Amino acid sequence: MMNKLFCPERVFLFLGVLFGVMIMIFTPPFLYPDENAHFYRSLGILDGQIVVQKPDEEHSGSFLPKSIHDFENRTKFYDFLADRDCLKARISFKDISDASSYTKNGEKIFVNHINTALYSPVAYMPQLAGMAAAGMFTPSFLYIMFGGKICNFLFYLILGFFAIRSLPFLKWVGVLILLAPINLSLAGALSTDPVLLSSSMLFFAKILQYSVGEDSKVGWKQVVLLAVLAFVIGQVKQNFLIVFFVFLIPKKKFCGGYFWKMAAVVVPSVVLSLVWGKIASGVLVPGNGAQPAKQVVYILSHPIEYLQTFFRTSRIFSRMLREMVGVLGWLNIRLDWWAYGLYYIFFVLNVIFAGECGGKIRKMFSLKQKLFVLFLSLLIIFVISTNMYIVWSHVGAELIDGIQGRYFASVLLPIAAFFAITFPSKENNPVLSCFTILFSIIILSDTVYRLYSSFFV
Repeated sequence: MMNKLFCPERVFLFLGVLFGVMIMIFTPPFLYPDENAHFYRSLGILDGQIVVQKPDEEHSGSFLPKSIHDFENRTKFYDFLADRDCLKARISFKDISDASSYTKNGEKIFVNHINTALYSPVAYMPQLAGMAAAGMFTPSFLYIMFGGKICNFLFYLILGFFAIRSLPFLKWVGVLILLAPINLSLAGALSTDPVLLSSSMLFFAKILQYSVGEDSKVGWKQVVLLAVLAFVIGQVKQNFLIVFFVFLIPKKKFCGGYFWKMAAVVVPSVVLSLVWGKIASGVLVPGNGAQPAKQVVYILSHPIEYLQTFFRTSRIFSRMLREMVGVLGWLNIRLDWWAYGLYYIFFVLNVIFAGECGGKIRKMFSLKQKLFVLFLSLLIIFVISTNMYIVWSHVGAELIDGIQGRYFASVLLPIAAFFAITFPSKENNPVLSCFTILFSIIILSDTVYRLYSSFFV
């Protein structure tokens, strides 16, 4: 009874709902990274602007009701956006409630949001559903926004639950990743991050399940599930490299038709991702002074110099490690030092005590498979970094600008899997599981307190 009550997926669901709701309540609208731009993009899609508008070479965005600016300016949200390092202004729940009077009507104006121009409507599916449903009952921007937040949150919880349930080992690592303050925080925001992370987690969990499970067979039902997840992943930031983890599944697990089943998973995701990338590139307006075409030429003509830039940027690894755990608000609310340190201690310990398979897992994967997981994980990190260098950094810049730790959350589970299947591991330890739950409660409680004291006290 106790084992069922405290199974990892149920712990995730309970703590995710409890603390996720509180985080949503105590984080005012637009005080997540780029939430305003994601809101603009979502409203534009709901208005039929599937591809963003590009009226000139310096602007890319959507035509939205003029009242959208009144909605934002009615509150003190912009006091925070103007100075991320100086949280002097305070927001009251009345400020937020009063903003509900601003509605989606009146004349339209062009609203610039170049940093979300590349995003496919698929990346916004959950929040679009919530915003559309709320819009059927009210024209209020505030309620439409919260409709999107709630559906994003539910999508994250559902896929996260089944991802942890599907994992044959590393279940508590999955819990730690999905309950990391930054990830749970963004789950209740208007953002594409929760869609990418939850889809990637479920996709890789299913791959491990099909690879390790003695009775697991990959028929067309399983292929369809993987293909849908691969399609969604490929549409979010064109991050389709993750889908190639499907080659980790042994050929013998397929019930015939290996080639066609693999093609059904990989080809639509990659092709449609490239198609959308081609469409969106036509309306892309680089930010931060970047010049993508010249930057690509620079990288190709100076590969050694770029590699030096890549490794030079890795010197801020400690900062990115903090951001993968939680730097909240507009990247200005940090947790205490102990929270970051203990998070990675528990992360490593739960990799060592990998789970039900224990030491058997090393024998289930060949050296070639283990190296494949490591190589693809590192390649994804390199490609994400290079993409930021191309679209958000000056030509020949000595550091990659705009890169954040949360961008690499989707490869944490594959990296953990590499260590679990390569080095000796042990069975789950009930004491460690209990302390992992206790730590999650403590760090999330601290997160809620910090958000409330930063914005409302």
